[in-house]
Amino acid sequence: MYRSTVLSMALVFVTACSSAATNPPSATAPAASSGGAAASGGAPEKSALKIGVGGQGQIIYMPLTLADQLGYFKQEGLSVEIQDLKGGADALTAMGFYEHTIRTQTQGKLIQMIATCDLYPGLVMFAGKSHPEAKTIKDLANLKIGITSAGSSTEEMVKFLFKKNGLDPAAAQTVAVGSGGPAITALKNGVVDALVTVEPAASTIEKNSDGNVLYDTRTEQGTRDVFGGAWPAGGFYVPVDFVQQNPRTAQALARVAVDTLKYIKDHSPEDIAAKLPGQLFYPDGDQAAFAQVLGANQKMFSQDGKMPSDGPTNVLETLKAADTQTDWSKVDLSKTFTNSFVEAVK
Repeated sequence: MYRSTVLSMALVFVTACSSAATNPPSATAPAASSGGAAASGGAPEKSALKIGVGGQGQIIYMPLTLADQLGYFKQEGLSVEIQDLKGGADALTAMGFYEHTIRTQTQGKLIQMIATCDLYPGLVMFAGKSHPEAKTIKDLANLKIGITSAGSSTEEMVKFLFKKNGLDPAAAQTVAVGSGGPAITALKNGVVDALVTVEPAASTIEKNSDGNVLYDTRTEQGTRDVFGGAWPAGGFYVPVDFVQQNPRTAQALARVAVDTLKYIKDHSPEDIAAKLPGQLFYPDGDQAAFAQVLGANQKMFSQDGKMPSDGPTNVLETLKAADTQTDWSKVDLSKTFTNSFVEAVK
């Protein structure tokens, strides 16, 4: 997120068109903020899309792969190429987590969340087993804290907690260690003294007793404890001009998101795990263990794809606290998301 551009873990889905239109967009197609969903009907203007994700095997981004495995994109007339990026910071160059829609606006670029998939970010901060005395962020003030990448949501959480607890965010000793296995190894081997990560890495660390949880945003209460309220994370977002020029494509993406969220709500974690590629989500081959982790985190997913009413303000306040170098005064939150497309899904 900062000078570079996202994680998200804070991603989730970024979309960029890669093919010619199958049907020309209507010259009168309205912007999403003014009811673009009403323009749906007929084939999507763009039949081929590239979708960037900052860590495809992470549970927070799982709806993207699940939608693809279930054939929901093809059902909407879309051919998609999923590009697994190293982290949110890289994802923002493609696009990425709801927070990215806010940051890019300060850079003169407008991107808009059209379907919110994650109600909370799922970020977990661990203190390594060599620091059992650590109980709060203050105990990590002079220690190395692992994050996915510079400018990511994991780094943002660290800096926000520093600010919230009276510490200087600029003094945080963050170290980029990636996600998944590399991040777990960095904590276990003492390359870093603490780590911010997501599932399924978080459960692996807990299972192996390689770290102690200090802050946990995998639940609604944990998210409120850290960020003070709702903190929407991953979802589908696209450039605003793309939404305006391709409303049927945007509507198709929103329908994919809503249908996938309904599937998650209506199916057991075992059923969902069976639909996912094991090499991405449980490379050790233990599908049952992955399903157990998924079940413990299933409530993080939205049921309807709508942006929580207090979410945008809370995310902006987090950004302000974590990054005091950016001018946030002209941010217009109403331009960072729209519920019009998901509300049009029948």
